[in-house]
Amino acid sequence: MNKRFRESPKAFAALELGAFQVLIKPTNAAIKETLSAAKNIINTLNKDKFQNCLLTTIIDYSSEGIFSLDENGKFTCFNIVAKKILNLAKLPRNITDTSTPPILRKLLGDSSFILHELLKDSGQTLIYNRIPIDIHGYRETIITVQKVSYYQHVEHTTRIRLAEKGFIAQHKFHDIIYSSNLMRNTIKNAMLFSKTTATILIQGDTGTGKELFAQSIHNESPVRNGPFVAINCAALPQELLESELFGYEDGAFTGARKGGKAGLFELAHNGTIFLDEIGEIPLSIQSRLLRVLQEKEIMRIGGTGITKINVRVIAATNKDLYDLMTKNIFRSDLYFRLNVLTLKIPSLKERPEDIKHLAEFFLQKYNNEYQRQVKSLPSSVLSILAGYSWPGNIRELETFMEKLVITADGGNVSASFVKATLSDYTGQRPVLTSQACPSASICPEHFTIKLDTLENMERQIIKYLLKATNGNKQLTATKLGISRTTIWSKLKSSQQETDFSIPSQDVY
Repeated sequence: MNKRFRESPKAFAALELGAFQVLIKPTNAAIKETLSAAKNIINTLNKDKFQNCLLTTIIDYSSEGIFSLDENGKFTCFNIVAKKILNLAKLPRNITDTSTPPILRKLLGDSSFILHELLKDSGQTLIYNRIPIDIHGYRETIITVQKVSYYQHVEHTTRIRLAEKGFIAQHKFHDIIYSSNLMRNTIKNAMLFSKTTATILIQGDTGTGKELFAQSIHNESPVRNGPFVAINCAALPQELLESELFGYEDGAFTGARKGGKAGLFELAHNGTIFLDEIGEIPLSIQSRLLRVLQEKEIMRIGGTGITKINVRVIAATNKDLYDLMTKNIFRSDLYFRLNVLTLKIPSLKERPEDIKHLAEFFLQKYNNEYQRQVKSLPSSVLSILAGYSWPGNIRELETFMEKLVITADGGNVSASFVKATLSDYTGQRPVLTSQACPSASICPEHFTIKLDTLENMERQIIKYLLKATNGNKQLTATKLGISRTTIWSKLKSSQQETDFSIPSQDVY
């Protein structure tokens, strides 16, 4: 028998059956090449399997709902988020099925290309994209969908992170210390203004608490959950102020941060921006600021794109903007755009009855800060404090009280010590009223007048208080809740204004 058949029984069996056979003995190289090809095929199959698994994972864990349909309306993909957003009990098979929810037909529409389209359904608002695909005649439509409330939640989270960076208003109206009717009316107006998102111009002398009011207004406004961004327009040079307000693009100028920087208006989106010392903004920036107020959009320095913003603007000034406008230092169109709502913060000398409460608040504050035990201020001390004009207003009073707490010897504060400290603090002998009526607690609350006509009794009350306050018309007007002009007119009409020695100017 042939040696080849003896070595291969299978070959011999095939011969007996009349089948043609060829015995092949591959070389080691051929075997290796075959095994390598098989390995490559397995790797390719595993890679395809991995890619399919990867895409499925990405789709399933996407923050948006994703589904797709082929040209016959059959659903080829439907992730978990889409099922949850659209509130589907089970996944549909074909768009034409009667059991398919109408919302899916609305989203598919005519299968045309759409980005960021809004759709209201079943009490919720959706935003969706629709992307048709056509490759070598094979057509499919991909749709992504998400609730608008989801993006609102993302914005809220972003606002919280901004707050962590310091873009937050810490004060509210209950933080404002006062007892005067003048301040009570001011807060009443501020609370009324806070219910809107209209632009507010706060006017007041330095140290009256303009930012305190701005923060309080923000915290009572419709955008209270948004950021509160404040900037002092007088603290920065023109070039830096412009880049801080509006931001800049990469390479906009020498020294610009790589990648650019968002401006404060962008950071204040859906919140409030507080522009302190608005009267210090140069004319070149005023025109850009006007556009922001009118168009609600900004363009970064060196940029070409427009960014829409939703920002409530509160501006503050200690200057007369109308006077600056007449001198062509401040744009008239910007003035009238800012002056939608005006809030005037009274100075401390216009509300001397508030000095007692403010002084005692600062006394306690700095007692705690410096571990001191200075006791409550006696009426003689309060009289001295109320008799000083406080040109720096509350900020000056706070600084003085800090000095008083630190330098006080023991727990008691005498009138002589306060006079000496005030003299040392101001660098000169303070001008005080000799018989001033500094606060509601010191002024007589009851006195007798002669029964007469209403007009004459009014004049008796006015003249009594003028005498008690040593001719302090502003304090008298504040006590009665009327203007100084009204005092003059009532006294002048009786031609008895000279009955008392009334100074031509208020004395503090």
